[in-house]
Amino acid sequence: MNYVTYVSGDEYFENYCKTFINSIHTNDKEQNKIFIYYADVSLERIEKTIDRFKDFLTFISIQDFFGKEFWSKMVIQTYCFAHFLENIAKKEELNCLIDCDTIVLKKTKEDLIDHNFDIALTVYDQPHKTPYGDVSSFPNGGQRFNAGVIFTKGRKPASFFYELAGRLIFYSLTRNELVYPNSALLGPQQTTIGIMLFGKNLETDFNSSINYNDLKFKFLPCRIYNETESIGNIPEDVKILHLKGGWRNLIPDPDWESVKNTSRRKEWSEKIYNKWKKYRW
Repeated sequence: MNYVTYVSGDEYFENYCKTFINSIHTNDKEQNKIFIYYADVSLERIEKTIDRFKDFLTFISIQDFFGKEFWSKMVIQTYCFAHFLENIAKKEELNCLIDCDTIVLKKTKEDLIDHNFDIALTVYDQPHKTPYGDVSSFPNGGQRFNAGVIFTKGRKPASFFYELAGRLIFYSLTRNELVYPNSALLGPQQTTIGIMLFGKNLETDFNSSINYNDLKFKFLPCRIYNETESIGNIPEDVKILHLKGGWRNLIPDPDWESVKNTSRRKEWSEKIYNKWKKYRW
């Protein structure tokens, strides 16, 4: 399986991407590779990482030509995924398109390789309480998914990600009323994907597979493949832990005492902080 991610800036690379790489190398290295699209990361950091992990990693340099605003970052990441699927992915090969503020705790390929899908999304299949309330639903009450971990097979899904990137540009430039007002709560990618698959009313149904432009979609539980809140305990069956990317400014050093006294303490439990710290290097 290929893990494919995008990272921008030395700070994010240092505090998240390096930990992400080490977690996969430690827990899911067998027959897997990591492809990292990057912008504004120092050559020294890249070379140091390659020296440590060698041919397990492939770095692909890109330009952040859309700017540094959050929606622009999502456009760049989506184009990176499309580029990988069109130009690098192989037929029937399993890929994990993933945010780099994650930690991979267990092998995932064995569970997924025999499933029949082109794209698999991770969804909240049960209520998910956070310090901000229950995040498992869209504002209209429909079940929500998280775009931080998406599995694909082969090269065919590239067309979906090109369309997604184009829609993200349009919605961000026009501040489209269907998407932009909810961007802080829901995230650009998953809201846009929701509109693509289910329409503007986001009448979601994850009980069975669906088809979109000749692509078959499957839905997997966030609680296993994309545990998205860095709070509380880590359930035993979690394979991928999705950390709070916004914490990058609060954790320059692996020191829980400095973190727990911040105003955002409630977003990160000590157990999960220590899990992050375990893979930091």
